[in-house]
Order: sequence, then C-alpha cells, then structure tokens
Amino acid sequence: LEIERPIGSGGQGGVWLARDTRTGKLCALKQLHKGRLASLRRRGPVEPHNCQWIVERDALYACHGSPFVTACLATFQDAHSLYFALELCAGGAPRVDGALPRGSEPPPL
Repeated sequence: LEIERPIGSGGQGGVWLARDTRTGKLCALKQLHKGRLASLRRRGPVEPHNCQWIVERDALYACHGSPFVTACLATFQDAHSLYFALELCAGGAPRVDGALPRGSEPPPL
C-alpha cells in the first residue's frame, strides 16, 4: 500500500487514505498503536472482550460480505502498530437509503 494522506485520528491511532499499488484502488488504512495493547496488559490479562482491536477485527470478519459493513481487505502489523486495510467509504460510513435489499438482514449485534 502507498499512503496518500491522513483522513482521521483517535486515541488508539489514525486512519490514512492509501492506494493499493497493484490495483490502483483506494482504501482506508486504520492504524492501531501496539502501545495501547501493552498498557492493557499492565492492568491485567488481555481478554478479547476488553481489547477493542480484537473486538473490531472479529466483527469485521463476522460481517464479511454484508452490505451494511465496510469490508476488511487485509490486516498486517509492524513493530509499532496493527493495521486494517478497509474498503473506503468516501463521505463516511456505509449506509443504505430506503428499505433493505430483498433477502437482506441487518448484521447481528
């Protein structure tokens, strides 16, 4: 991936506009700092229910293919961060105007 510019930030990391150098398609690259996970470990054992990146990763994979959830294209890491390459939703989160598509159900909560 080739980073183009930042498009968001938060307490755990940032989100970058990135381009897949093989296909030329844009995506959102979400970065989560491993230091956040390390601080959770210092307070006790890290369990999936109290670690946001694990919860988010599992939710993205569980909802794969849903028209209501952005697609997770890839995950990877370096020495300092975890990364999620996500389908780019220009203008905000994905949404459906009007009724649900025939045969569709909202993702499980």
